[in-house]
Formats: sequence, C-alpha cells, structure tokens
Amino acid sequence: MAYRRFMDSSGTTWRVWDVTPLRLNRRLAIRRIRVIRIRHPERRVLPERRLDMRRSRLYFPPSEKGWLCFESEVARLRLRPIPPGWVLEPDEGLEELCRRAAVPDNGSADG
Repeated sequence: MAYRRFMDSSGTTWRVWDVTPLRLNRRLAIRRIRVIRIRHPERRVLPERRLDMRRSRLYFPPSEKGWLCFESEVARLRLRPIPPGWVLEPDEGLEELCRRAAVPDNGSADG
C-alpha cells in the first residue's frame, strides 16, 4: 500500500493511499482459541465449507480492482480505478485526481 500526503490550493491537507481488496478466507487466519473437536455424525450438505463464498462477495466482488482513498479533516473520497503512477504525481496532479474522486457509498468498506 502506497501512501502520500499533500496540500491542495485551498490549504487543506489530504492523505491518499491505494486500497486493493484481497479474497478473504477465514480458515487461513491464525486461530486464537483452542479448538476442541466434538465427534458427531456429519450433517453438512457440501463436503467443503469454503466452496460457498457468497458472504465475502458482498464486500468485495471479484470485479473490484481497487481504488484510491483521499482523506482530510472535512471529507473522505474514493477514486477508481487506481491511476497508474499516481504515487509519482506532483501535488498538483494529486489535487486533480482528488477533484475527480467521489464520495464513497454508505456501508462500503474504505481502506
């Protein structure tokens, strides 16, 4: 994740970073609790629980490529897709990208 700070022409300080969603898989995470297995007859219909990833698709659909997040004390904006070479832009270029950015939808995850 790249990160930049810049000041626009009106004197507002902005923080900008790129957000790239990853496919989520809870079973790859480190477990913090001790798991005790209880033996009982199998009741699952599918042999593999990870085949159904509908819940994670609600947050990051497979078509989601990523976005730039612009944040100041007064606003939080999102620009998608991520422009190539944005991290090398001068402050004026970042201000122009910030003008093109939109307010994110309510309930969506910002990085």
